[in-house]
Amino acid sequence: MAEMMTAPQIREGSIDYNNTRIHYTSTGQGRALVFVHAGIADSRMWQPQVEHFSARYQVITFDLRGYGQTAMAAGDYYLADDLRAVVDGLGIEKAVVIGCSMGGNTVINFTLQNPDRVLALVTVSSDVDGFEGQDTPESERQWQVAVEAQKRHDFDRYAEAVVHLWIDGPRRKPEEVNPRVRDFVKEMLRTSFDTPEGLGNRVRPAPPAVQRLGEIHTPTLVIGGEEDIPEMAPYTEKLSSSIPGARLAMIADAGHLPGLEHPAEFNRLLEDFLKSVL
Repeated sequence: MAEMMTAPQIREGSIDYNNTRIHYTSTGQGRALVFVHAGIADSRMWQPQVEHFSARYQVITFDLRGYGQTAMAAGDYYLADDLRAVVDGLGIEKAVVIGCSMGGNTVINFTLQNPDRVLALVTVSSDVDGFEGQDTPESERQWQVAVEAQKRHDFDRYAEAVVHLWIDGPRRKPEEVNPRVRDFVKEMLRTSFDTPEGLGNRVRPAPPAVQRLGEIHTPTLVIGGEEDIPEMAPYTEKLSSSIPGARLAMIADAGHLPGLEHPAEFNRLLEDFLKSVL
């Protein structure tokens, strides 16, 4: 009789660090993959990757401060230190770190701070400290709609503005984007919308990471979505050209969260990269 496959065990918990409790999940066994979410989502955005990679790896996700199940706390915080607190708390010596947008910024800083602990680096739709893109008039207008809606505590209008800006992008109409993805992102936006403004002070590294990208000698994959806002293109180009040996992959018909919009293609790109470098 054939042996039945058992589903990877999901472990869930929290790590106390710097005035907050960082909520995490750990699924599967093997080499560690740590996924860090974008600022328009929470750790649930990586659900398709958890399901795919946990059959062969230990897959860790966690909620950044003010997102999902991790509360924002008063005082200074440095996101790369929060990431280190998670891997330390789980007893992980070395890991592949994968981050999207603000999460990508976080894994870049973590890699510069802890190069001996990073097996590979993957940035997705990521910015980098010290490098500023130029907003387009359309993006500025759409962001202003979101800001005004937030001031009026109008979550529905806020969420629609954010999703139209970051998920649809400037060239796609809302009806051209998977409605389940749009609705899921709106659901993930709720906690950060409700987080009190001005609570907590995010510290940036000095010197900024953009000045140190040439120091990264970790195998690196830079991923972008072709339908992301145009402001992201210079970041993607800067990361892929300044990190020695970095590979670049663009996903068609995808906005700021390509791993959520096109999980099969994203997972294939990531899997091929991991097989080649681990």
